[in-house]
Amino acid sequence: MSVDKIVDTFIKNFNTKAKIFFSPMSFRSTSRNCSKNTHSLLQYLLIKAGIDSGYMAIPEVKIEFSEKKKKNNKNNCSFKKRIKNVFEDKNINIKNRTFKKVDVGFAEIDENNKILKFVGFGEIYTIDGAFHCLETEKVAEKISDEKELKDWILARDLLIHLVECYKDCIKYRANRTLKPYMNFDLKFAILIVVLPKKADIVSKSQLEKLNLKKKVKEIKELFKYNGNYYKAFKKSWKDLRDKLTSKNLDCRLLVITEENESSDKFIVKPYYDK
Repeated sequence: MSVDKIVDTFIKNFNTKAKIFFSPMSFRSTSRNCSKNTHSLLQYLLIKAGIDSGYMAIPEVKIEFSEKKKKNNKNNCSFKKRIKNVFEDKNINIKNRTFKKVDVGFAEIDENNKILKFVGFGEIYTIDGAFHCLETEKVAEKISDEKELKDWILARDLLIHLVECYKDCIKYRANRTLKPYMNFDLKFAILIVVLPKKADIVSKSQLEKLNLKKKVKEIKELFKYNGNYYKAFKKSWKDLRDKLTSKNLDCRLLVITEENESSDKFIVKPYYDK
């Protein structure tokens, strides 16, 4: 079993099911309903790829953070303390995050299909989550309303913290003792990101999702949309992939975009380059 097989199977499944499951607007529309359905279908394809590759693939797996530092990790494993500097000038009391729920968890299993340990995870970001490759600190600088910033953390910071500070073992209490429930030894991650080159009207859904309807000008300036998500965010997603890879994690980035700028056919572009 390997992450390569999951990636290859996902691409094969996508190419087979694309015409049945998706239309161009599945990837270009900023409508909430459209992006939610697209996310669910991509999640199904990733789960199927994991199962076809010999893993137990489970949706919505919660991975808890540890307060203890891992070996060779110099960073603070309290997420609240780690992210505090982002909001230190804005007088905001940030809620501590104790876990990250991932779209798909991949677990190794024995001959009786019993879960041995989780060894990888997959995350899917449709058009309404394309900006999550950015640093929370840089986005926070552009937003002045403290109410809109409360507890608002981008996935980039959560994923980096997850890889550095996840709990090796989640335990449950039984008969006054703690017993192992789930074991984690994360070896790989798969990031699937939808980045169309010619998107639908891009500002409306983003602003609704972020509750920043009054900040149209700042957000447009920040994200430099112009309808081309691929151009605006590809580099930042590759930078995040490289950041996670530098932490001894085999991180794969799969970008779903048009075959070319004049095409309505969407393909999966895997980025293997370092």
